[in-house]
Amino acid sequence: MPEPPPGDYCGHCGLPLPSRPVLEKIDGAQWRFCCDGCRRVCLALFEAGLQGYYDRTNQDDTRSPPPLLRESPSLYDIKDLLDDISSGEGAGDRREATLLVEGLDCAACVWLIERAMAATPGVLSAEVNLTHKRLRLCWDQQRAPLSTLLKRLYDVGYVAVPYTAGVAEEAARRAGRAALYRLGYAGFATMNLMWLSVALWTGADSGSFALFFRMSEMALAAPVLFYCAWPFLRGAVTGIRAGALTMDLPVALGASSVFGYSAYITLAPNAVGEVYFDTMSAFIFVLLAGRYIEMSARTRSVDITRRLLELQPRSARRINESGDEEVVSVKTIGVGDRVTIRPGERIPVDGIIHKGSGAIDESMITGESVPVDRGIGDRVVAGSLNDSGAYTIEVTARADETFLRHMANRIEKAQSSRARAQSYADAIVPWFVGATILLAGATFIYWFPEDPETALMYATAVLVVTCPCALGLATPLAVAYAVGLGSRQGIVVKQGAALEELSRVTDVVFDKTGSLTQGEYRLQSMAVASGFSEERLLQLVASVEAMSEHTLGRAVVQTAKERGVPLLSINNFTQHKGEGVTGAIGGSDITAGRRSFISRMGAAVPDNLTSFADDAAKRGLTTLFVAKGSVCCGVMAFGDRLRDEAGSVVARLQSEDISVSIFTGDREAVTLAITAPLPQPLVIRTQLRPGGKEKEITALKKEGKIVAMVGDGVNDALALSTAHVGVALASGSDLAMAAAEVVIMGGDLRRIPDAISLGRGMMSRIRQNLLISISYNVIMVPLAMAGFVTPVVAALAMPLSSIAVVLNASRIRLVSKGEEKKWM
Repeated sequence: MPEPPPGDYCGHCGLPLPSRPVLEKIDGAQWRFCCDGCRRVCLALFEAGLQGYYDRTNQDDTRSPPPLLRESPSLYDIKDLLDDISSGEGAGDRREATLLVEGLDCAACVWLIERAMAATPGVLSAEVNLTHKRLRLCWDQQRAPLSTLLKRLYDVGYVAVPYTAGVAEEAARRAGRAALYRLGYAGFATMNLMWLSVALWTGADSGSFALFFRMSEMALAAPVLFYCAWPFLRGAVTGIRAGALTMDLPVALGASSVFGYSAYITLAPNAVGEVYFDTMSAFIFVLLAGRYIEMSARTRSVDITRRLLELQPRSARRINESGDEEVVSVKTIGVGDRVTIRPGERIPVDGIIHKGSGAIDESMITGESVPVDRGIGDRVVAGSLNDSGAYTIEVTARADETFLRHMANRIEKAQSSRARAQSYADAIVPWFVGATILLAGATFIYWFPEDPETALMYATAVLVVTCPCALGLATPLAVAYAVGLGSRQGIVVKQGAALEELSRVTDVVFDKTGSLTQGEYRLQSMAVASGFSEERLLQLVASVEAMSEHTLGRAVVQTAKERGVPLLSINNFTQHKGEGVTGAIGGSDITAGRRSFISRMGAAVPDNLTSFADDAAKRGLTTLFVAKGSVCCGVMAFGDRLRDEAGSVVARLQSEDISVSIFTGDREAVTLAITAPLPQPLVIRTQLRPGGKEKEITALKKEGKIVAMVGDGVNDALALSTAHVGVALASGSDLAMAAAEVVIMGGDLRRIPDAISLGRGMMSRIRQNLLISISYNVIMVPLAMAGFVTPVVAALAMPLSSIAVVLNASRIRLVSKGEEKKWM
């Protein structure tokens, strides 16, 4: 059971008590607080059984008093506002939102928030990210309105606001501004300390002015340590309180030791020695400069989501009820509204073209720079650029639910995800920091008998020169760059770990229909009776089928359109369900359908057409018989066909020693006929149901194979989730995309080997970054222990290793250009 802190300090936040403290008796003990807010929070913690929070905090450390609510939480129960800041999660009233938490300082705060939320009825999950100060919350809005949860957080000492891009950008701007202020003062102090040091070096270190110069130096250096170096001090203290050795600890120890020794020499009456305020200030300045450069580089590497969202216009021209155009905010546009787009404009929302046509640049989705033609009935997505033409679209998704928004959210999640290598690096860092402190201590002990000042400088150099930062950056930076690069190429990665798995893939399994093939019937060939030409046959059938909704009919009409064959007027059209169609053209009856259907209609099939149909059936093709009156005038054969790039993709995978398999529910004859043009060898499994595909993939995994499954249909979802990596084509079903870790935009199969190369490039960068970090420390630490590296030189070298890691990670873009020269 926690007890009130001794001395004149607040029982909750640890700040000094005012002359009239707030008193409260809790569990028989008298507690004193600096304000009523701290008293209220403390009472709430005890009432909820969360007093263990105080056991997890260091009572010698101060915490922020509870922040104040700036607006009423009940605002967030308004449906429109709730829809803006949260998303539906599952069925019913389940909601999910990300909140920015004010007052979140340490691991104890994480413990408190997660347990307070878990104990609140209606909360389904609560995950706190201490680094970004975010809380990802999933709850039942009917059982626990969001306002109730925000008030609950406030009761335990925290204020949360919904996370939005604007709020995050403002927080990033504040952080950047604070970093610049710290860097600016550190630079100013360093320059002035150098001038004062010149005076001390040239004789002012003795006599009546010695104390004046040293006190002046200490006055300039104190803000450098306690303000400029505050991020290092805070990081070190936070890590210790959480029971972890962080990367900031060696820097904090080095700076504090040098400042403390110099302050002792300055203030102690009979102390003899030199002061090193200028040295401490210089290496803090250099470290801050390195961190600022590193922060800027990291920001550039992960701002792909911001750039994506900037593609979506903020306004649009909506057609109102009177038929006039009005310029409105894109946020006010709803499903079913109609919006006009002019040449050169970006599409503001997802929709279907209702009127007009044009060429659209969809490179931000597919990675292809060539504009594609779109017409009535075609889908368009927000952020695409209208290259030519003018048209009206009917909106299918609100501005915050567009494909572009979902894509940005997936990229952001992937960039913040952790690869397996990152877990290894995180496990190494605490041991690395501990070893650094031990080596610094050993250096100090070794050199102390010769000269205590020299021992302190060499030990400080060891603390500063070691760079676990580069080790910690090695993996996340490579992941962030790879995910960003992939998104620009039309490869959307949901988790960075998926790229790590892709780098190890040994087997790629394709679903046939819709993945390797185009997934739609096309006219493959035709045979005509004596006296008929192929063009005449195509014209007759297309004219009749133009009024049909059958798949084969649409394929015939599409072929006629592509070949420029004009259609004829038709009378008495009739569709016979499951059999065929009939109609009259120029006084002649035209029949198209099954063989049995035209036979019943009185048409005899010549032997040559029968042989053609039988041969087509053996090749897995579907046939359509055509009759004019009582004469069978031709047979058309239809089938799915391979994507144009399928052969080159399979060949490229095989050239990289990756086994290629095809799993399909289709018949063996059909599959063999369609896949015959593909490079061999292929592993083909036919007539597989979804459960059968799953069993085949599981068997491959048991053999030690690393399997990537490529699919597009609902029936592929189980196999996609079973494989090590599921790769879905965006042209397929929503369920397939939800089950996969990687989504290929535009359905271009060439992106699949590109994704594998990207994963291998990412892992290569990670290994290189780790080698850079380890090599740097192996070289620099012995030099510092031997006295060849001063603290200032160490401070200069330390950020250089981090910057080298950042620059090397950015080289992953060479993977897409084919310019990579591997050295690991």
